Amino acid sequence: MVYNLLSNPLYSIFRELFLALFTKIDERIIEETVEKFGVILRNKHIRIKTMIVSSLCSIFKHYRNNYPITVFCKVPGMEEMAREQVHLVLSLTKIMLASIRHQIHVKNFYISYCGNQEEVLCFLPFLRPGFLKTITLDNRKSENAYLDQVVILPQVIQAEQVCFDEFEKDRIPIESFWNIPNVRITKATYNFHEMNQLIQHYFKHDYFEYFAMARVDDDWFPKDSNTFIDDENRKSMIVKGPKFAIKIVHKLEKRAIVLNRILFTY
Repeated sequence: MVYNLLSNPLYSIFRELFLALFTKIDERIIEETVEKFGVILRNKHIRIKTMIVSSLCSIFKHYRNNYPITVFCKVPGMEEMAREQVHLVLSLTKIMLASIRHQIHVKNFYISYCGNQEEVLCFLPFLRPGFLKTITLDNRKSENAYLDQVVILPQVIQAEQVCFDEFEKDRIPIESFWNIPNVRITKATYNFHEMNQLIQHYFKHDYFEYFAMARVDDDWFPKDSNTFIDDENRKSMIVKGPKFAIKIVHKLEKRAIVLNRILFTY
């Protein structure tokens, strides 16, 4: 059964609230935006290739208290909105998503945000696990960026790739990646011993595929480590596990460490 959101009185109330709040933005733009969002919510058969939730951190320069300012989409004049209005958009969006009777089929999900993980939790739990392939979490310099509730979601665990952008190391401990098969990190870096702990965990749970980490130092490998130069002239190491092995490659030109699962004959 397709849940017709337009017939829901609650949705009509939300719609009127949207239109009433944005007095500084053309009403037609807001109405069209809400209508498009309604199409997603009321049709359980729709398939979305990419859902982008973008923040306006660069615009709201005069708000520096980490107040959640994530919005569903950017529209002309949005920078004139008060932060309370943006927060209400976020809250109403979560209520809308929670009110439908099915999870949305989204293949790729990207969120850029300035607040805490509650902003991510406003969207991610309402996307269908398994169908969701890639997730990008772009933290725009928030000081409250912990993801302990996010990384245990089935959407994250079942995704084919999860990218963590702009997260400081102290905000995302190495344990956060235990259950995620394919991880990409652009800012936080972990030393060799921390990565070895993660590798040993991977060996105990046969689901690892790929791990990439940028911005590492040139001397990331310990001096006494058993490294070699591979056929692509990269400093590498192979760590053997009971069922498979993991090759660690240091890509100097990209300042990156990459872990790949490899077949290994014992």
